[in-house]
Amino acid sequence: MGWLTSSLMASVVVAVVAVRICEYLFGGVTSGLGWGVRYAVFCLTWTAVTTLTGMHGVSKQMRRLKQTMIRRI
Repeated sequence: MGWLTSSLMASVVVAVVAVRICEYLFGGVTSGLGWGVRYAVFCLTWTAVTTLTGMHGVSKQMRRLKQTMIRRI
């Protein structure tokens, strides 16, 4: 359950930072599309971070499984 909490917190923090950077860089350009751009940046960042942390966890578990299988042979 700890991996879920850390992944959730990391995704939220990185997504909020990405939205703030986007607002800072493109604030004047995207004023008419503001909410749509913010939503898109937040969702894309959230998805990327969650996927990366999930794949890292899967890779770690696969390495452990591989080591366990090698020891049994």
